[in-house]
Parts: sequence; C-alpha cells; structure tokens
Amino acid sequence: MRKLHCGIQNQHGVTLLETLFSVGIVLVMTASFYQLLSSFSHHYEVQEAIAETQQQGRVAEDLFWQEVRNTGLDPRGTLFNSNPKPTTKLRKVRRKSVCEIKNHDVQRIFEASPSTFHFLADLNGNGRVNGNGGPDYEEHIRYEWVDSSEVSDCSGKKRSNTLYRDTGGGMYEAATNIVEFNLSYFDEDGNPLDGNPLFNNELDSTQRESIRRVVLDLTTEMTHRSTKEAIRRTLSTDIWLRNM
Repeated sequence: MRKLHCGIQNQHGVTLLETLFSVGIVLVMTASFYQLLSSFSHHYEVQEAIAETQQQGRVAEDLFWQEVRNTGLDPRGTLFNSNPKPTTKLRKVRRKSVCEIKNHDVQRIFEASPSTFHFLADLNGNGRVNGNGGPDYEEHIRYEWVDSSEVSDCSGKKRSNTLYRDTGGGMYEAATNIVEFNLSYFDEDGNPLDGNPLFNNELDSTQRESIRRVVLDLTTEMTHRSTKEAIRRTLSTDIWLRNM
C-alpha cells in the first residue's frame, strides 16, 4: 500500500507554462507554414502573369513576322510591273495623316510608319491581289497599332494599346495589352529610313520601295491580380523582306 501511494505522488501533470509553450510553438509553426504557402502562391501568380504577358507579345510578334516577310511576293513577276497597274478594291490608305478610302494602284508597300505597315503579297501566284474575299483573301494586309492617346480614326472607334489587322473585311484585334509598339525600317545597306515627322513619321513612296528590313519592338503589360503590379515584357525581332 505504501508503494502505491508513493507512485501516485511521483506523477507530474502538465503545467500551465508548458501548455502555453506548446501552443506558442504550434502557432509559430502554423504562421510559418501559412507564410510559406502565401509566398508560393504569390510566386505562382507572378510567374503566371509573366507567362501570359510574354505570350501576348509572342502571338503578335509571330503573326507579324510570318506575314510581313512575304511583302511584295510576285511569283509571276507581273503584278507590280504591268502597265497600266491593276487597282485594288476599295481600301483604306493613310497619306500625310489623311485617310483615303478608294481604289489604289497596287504597290508592294502602301504604308510604312512606326505604328502602321500595309503591304501586298500574291500568295497564290495568280497575278491578282484584292484582299477582299475569294482566292486572293489575306493577300492585302494592313497592321496598325493604336496607343492610349489614339482611339479613333476613319475606321471608327478603336481600343487603345491594341494591334489591329485588316485584310479587306475591316479591322479586328490581333493582339491586346501592347503598351509600346515601334517599327523601324532599313534599306539594303542597313541605313535607317526616317519618315516625315510632320505626318506621323510616314515614309514616302521612294523610301517604301527601299525597305529591305523591318525591326519590330513591342512591350506588353499585364496587371498582377493580387498586388495590382504592372508586369511588362519587351520583345524585338528582325524581319527581312525576301521579295523586295
């Protein structure tokens, strides 16, 4: 009986201090784990926004590169050398900041400015280009970037920071969230071709015929969903005009 009584006296319970200490450790571990998960989540969202931003730029860059390199394609050698020259169907062409919508004589390049490139390419080799349906669809192409300060022109109201594409059926959005866009032009000797600063730096007809290389620089921007931070990515590409 004495041994049993001594055994009961030697048992120790959990003190309040020990309980508080244990709870504190659990809280610290929980907070650390939450912070780690939050950091992983933030990093994932940032990487997702970066990937989406880069993808926007690559879509615009790849589409532009694939089409613009065919500028002036004329397999028969007659489209741009015939006399009289054939004319296009009703199309928009900007001349000295004035929008002209009419039938134009065919040209390899109709417009070349830092924000616009408008060209012809006889992709099916039939000697005709009208860019308005039928077998010549998407042979008469116009790209135009609209910045945050230009939201309308003779085609009507447009969305800012957007690259538009027109093949004769009207302008449609080719890529959005493009906050910077610039086209530079060079001749066969690598000399830059600078347009008239009074008219949006548009190149004249002689300069347009001299273009051999186009350099595209663009910047896309996406907003991080949590932090609202603007994430930007800049891409650049050289395009050699094989048929000029």
